[in-house]
Amino acid sequence: MKRILALPVTLVSFIALLSACKKSSSASYSFTANVGGTSTSFNQAAYAVVEAPLGQPVIIVQGVANGQAGKSLMLSVSNSSNTNPIVKGHAYVDTDPDWNVEGIYSESGTSIFFAGNDLANAALNSGVTIAHHLTVTFTSIDSTSVKGTFSGDFFQGDDPHGKISSFTNGTFNVKIQR
Repeated sequence: MKRILALPVTLVSFIALLSACKKSSSASYSFTANVGGTSTSFNQAAYAVVEAPLGQPVIIVQGVANGQAGKSLMLSVSNSSNTNPIVKGHAYVDTDPDWNVEGIYSESGTSIFFAGNDLANAALNSGVTIAHHLTVTFTSIDSTSVKGTFSGDFFQGDDPHGKISSFTNGTFNVKIQR
């Protein structure tokens, strides 16, 4: 049930992000990470969506890499099994069955990497060990912005045997889009 509800929301948001590609209106907002050891900013069109459809919370953070066509990142934390709120200070990890933690990274228009619960389950079922599970921690959630940290391994083509793109030292401070 989690995958059925969360995946369409995640994919629709990701597609909207790729088509938006407008510059963020404030220099104080940021969305950055080391991707494979290279510092990368996803500040173009960076924003968050905070909603609770049917009382079930979801926060989506997304952005496009500055000056790099086709490179974008989306993170999503949701709970489709109950109405527990998403809270600051809690580390949401893709191994937690109570939360759906997902990420989509487009390295280019044709090379897409995935991380999250579905990939973690596929890796477990195929005997693959994920060294760095996707982890998202919100440090601040208010009426105008969402701040936090993230890290984890993303796998090309949603395949636990695929090429890995490691994200470290990820941070975000993005405006909530209404």
